[in-house]
Amino acid sequence: MNKLEFPLLKAEQIEARISTVSEKGCSLLLYKDARCDMNILDETVGAYNWRREHSRDNANCVVSIWDESKNQWIGKEDTGTESNTEKAKGLASDSFKRACFNWGIGRELYTAPFIWISADKINWAEKNGKKTTYDTFTVSKIEYADRVITALEIMNNKKSVVYSLKSTTPAQSGVKENKEAKEPSSEDIICADCGKTMLDLKKPNGTTVKKEAVKEYSEKTYGRCLCLDCQKKAEQNKENQPETSGKTAAEYVKESAERDKQRRIDMGTNWNSVISEKQKNWIESKADKETVERIISEFGYQSVKYVQKKDFDAILKRITDNSLNSADDVPFDDKLPFNMGEVSA
Repeated sequence: MNKLEFPLLKAEQIEARISTVSEKGCSLLLYKDARCDMNILDETVGAYNWRREHSRDNANCVVSIWDESKNQWIGKEDTGTESNTEKAKGLASDSFKRACFNWGIGRELYTAPFIWISADKINWAEKNGKKTTYDTFTVSKIEYADRVITALEIMNNKKSVVYSLKSTTPAQSGVKENKEAKEPSSEDIICADCGKTMLDLKKPNGTTVKKEAVKEYSEKTYGRCLCLDCQKKAEQNKENQPETSGKTAAEYVKESAERDKQRRIDMGTNWNSVISEKQKNWIESKADKETVERIISEFGYQSVKYVQKKDFDAILKRITDNSLNSADDVPFDDKLPFNMGEVSA
């Protein structure tokens, strides 16, 4: 089999779904659906040169591609999680999409930036006495360099742009660059967000701050070169964004997925480690669905179904004590202030 490289996802092939919601705004994650994977496989290797096989009640999926040179099928496998509706169908679809990630289809989504929509760009609603939103979002523009996302634009259902990441490198679109356009000189310092050429800053007292000093400060503080205006915006976004322990969104999602995958692999041979149905119902009864999903994700789970007994006490404590900021704050050996015997397996 020659080197197989799948095409990068187009904007219309990517879904933007709400991940978390708070009074300060909401965060989004980028997804692809199973139909997208099927179409890309058909277009890249041919409709008769790939197949999918499911096992373990659809929890596992193997996507195989025919290798003409070896005269055999080459398969890659992964496991999925149930959806909230049509669980069996959702489980099969999720395991299929994850197996396609193993082949590289849509893997560039893991390079997405942390996508935060501030509260002033959201249409709010009330649900169970709490703020929520029923806004939907679509990716209207995306660009890549070396299979890494370099530009991204997201619109809401009213066609208003609510998020924009401007490209800092030429997009690999195949369009020839205008040779007559003026190119920045080697001495110019360009803002990574707005693309403007940075200038020396003059203070009210008459002193001057060199652009090189601004660049150095910005790179240390924000991890990239930003002009003064974009530094202010970055500081505001920093205040409004939830804590991610210094990790990028891609790193946070990837680590969570890896932890969840390992737990599910372990559970494949030891289902006795999973909490009972009674304990699962107890967790779900202690808070609304969004809160439960957010908290169990901090422990590396994507579904209550896969929570292990060793984490049950800590998760229940985390749900009943929302003053804690992260799962790392929970003392795993602490006992809850009520009798756990009533919800034992």
